[in-house]
Amino acid sequence: MVPRDLSRSQLYGKVSGDAPCGGPMPPAGALPPASLAALRTWILEGAPTDGLPSSPATASCLKCARSNAEDELEVNALNRDD
Repeated sequence: MVPRDLSRSQLYGKVSGDAPCGGPMPPAGALPPASLAALRTWILEGAPTDGLPSSPATASCLKCARSNAEDELEVNALNRDD
């Protein structure tokens, strides 16, 4: 997930059906339009984490999202033609 950039956010691509590879998410069927709109807004607003409920599941999800974003940045840096 790339804050403020839907076109570079694999998460949004997967749930919106615009991912260039792999199957859609969630595999059981599309998200309801309201949920997809909320995710879109959240990403466009910079994916803020303040005000999110504090739970082990939320913490785990945020940790995973941050790790994936860091990995994506690292891969992009390695693939740059300098």
